[in-house]
Amino acid sequence: MSGKREYGDYQTPVYFADRVCAYLRDYRQINPSAVVEPTCGIGNFLESSLIFEANEYYGIDINQEYCSVCQTKITDSRVKIINADFFAFSSKGLIQDKRQILIIGNPPWVTNSTLSVLDSENLPIKTNFKRMKGLDAITGAGNFDICEYIILQLISEYRNTNTVIAMLCKTSVARNVFQELKRTHVNFSSCDMLNFDTSKVFGINAKGCVLIIQLSDKMASPDVCNVYDLENPETIRSKFGYSSGQFYSKLDIETENFNGYCQFEWRQGVKHDCAKVMELTLCNGVLQNGQKKEVHIENSFVYPLIKSSMFKAPIINCFSKYVIVTQKKNARRNSTSCQRRTENMGVPKC
Repeated sequence: MSGKREYGDYQTPVYFADRVCAYLRDYRQINPSAVVEPTCGIGNFLESSLIFEANEYYGIDINQEYCSVCQTKITDSRVKIINADFFAFSSKGLIQDKRQILIIGNPPWVTNSTLSVLDSENLPIKTNFKRMKGLDAITGAGNFDICEYIILQLISEYRNTNTVIAMLCKTSVARNVFQELKRTHVNFSSCDMLNFDTSKVFGINAKGCVLIIQLSDKMASPDVCNVYDLENPETIRSKFGYSSGQFYSKLDIETENFNGYCQFEWRQGVKHDCAKVMELTLCNGVLQNGQKKEVHIENSFVYPLIKSSMFKAPIINCFSKYVIVTQKKNARRNSTSCQRRTENMGVPKC
């Protein structure tokens, strides 16, 4: 099966590929001896990266038609196009001049569960590569972006080298990658995000960035990732990372004010694949599921649900969403606890 959705296929516009490469050269002083684009598509990034004047260029893609397009439009003898599956191919062995390697590109923005639903063969071998425990490894927490998997595989392959990885990805993927760098003790001298407007570039709503990682062959592991904006690339907009061993999605002088204990006991990470059944909405005093059917269920199994989209408001003063949670360690104790939590929240129903 093929198609744009299966391959997370959002070809990078030429003007944007040019802009990213110019940024890496002019602002980051990247001067690679070899350039690799592991999911090159029709080769826009590969063509734009010719401004680096590297000695070797490698473009790899699973799609034979895209490889043919690349070979037709890029005639530079330094460029080699390889029709291969990233998940079964190693690019490191191809490179002769390893003084500084630049890995650049735009991997598929699609999750492994989506590809499974599409019955796609464009999937990595299923392994618990994040070392999750128990049910987390086989349920919701085990879902991941293919883009994230590709970046982590590249980090693993090129670790302990002077390699720069510059990849387009969702900002959520960038944060996950940074945490994995720290968790797996990979040597890197810097990890930065360069935010850009995905709606203008790709016509999508997901928040995106260029993730730039400078791997190192020396002991190095900074605790902070700086966040820049492509429109103003010289100014640090924000930071995220670790402080006193705790990860914060935003680091500033107010961060320590958020330390402490929450007044409520929250249940989070509930699997959402059955949202139309498990999520309920209170309409005129009656609970309805996502199929607009009335649901009659014991109160002890129904919890208030605050969705992430609601946190856009500075104060949440009402809600109408609920979720069914049936698994508890101590049903009697948790049922009473849930009732108390709901009563103590003091949040009126919309």
